[in-house]
Amino acid sequence: MPHTVAAVDLLRFAAATTEAHGVPPEDARLLADTLVTAELWGHPSHGMLRLPWYLARIRSGATAATAAPRVVCDTGAVLVVDGQDGLGQVLADRATRLGIERAREHGISAVAVRNSGHFGTVAYFTRKAAQAGCVALLASNASPAMAPWGGREKRVGTNPWSIAAPAGRHGTVVMDIANTAVARGKIYHARERGEPIPEGWAADADGIPHRFFNRGQDVLRIYWVYGGRDVTRTITATGETFEHLSEHDKGGAPAV
Repeated sequence: MPHTVAAVDLLRFAAATTEAHGVPPEDARLLADTLVTAELWGHPSHGMLRLPWYLARIRSGATAATAAPRVVCDTGAVLVVDGQDGLGQVLADRATRLGIERAREHGISAVAVRNSGHFGTVAYFTRKAAQAGCVALLASNASPAMAPWGGREKRVGTNPWSIAAPAGRHGTVVMDIANTAVARGKIYHARERGEPIPEGWAADADGIPHRFFNRGQDVLRIYWVYGGRDVTRTITATGETFEHLSEHDKGGAPAV
């Protein structure tokens, strides 16, 4: 039977469980915070549902418990970081901090991270940069999850991306989307709970649209056939927000 758990207790549990898998305390708490924050934002697709997956990768050796990112290229404003298979959240956080630091120094920066992994909600990190006074764009590739239009096999990743910017008295303007009808985790979340999904979200391995997926049943994602309208609305809302900012608020934010 479902029951409510206080966010602070959930955070403590997630951090302790992660730390028990050999992850340093600070990194364990960061991972836990990204998951609980996603839950509080109403996105369980990127919340505690993911914790067993991350821990399974640590146990299998696919993910290193102790992240040891290494800068392999540094030209000042541009850096390339080898994540050496550390936790995606830890690597994204360190890359964000590097980006903020270099953007303040050079006015703009770009940080590329390779040999990383799933890092949760993209907006968690772009919001950090925006709150530090930067305009941030974060994008990632992803494993195949969608079939091309009319196709039956997964060929295209969700490739999520987020933009965030400081908006003066309005706080932070943020957009976080994937190039699909819905985050893949929302389908997994519905499957875990035995709930139906809306039409147009996904199809099975034969390309047949489905609203129910049993555990173990493969999910074939389809294109975001009606998504252009929603994306446009989001961008328009962001534009309207900036229309109401003073020239002082609009200027001066370094890009990261």
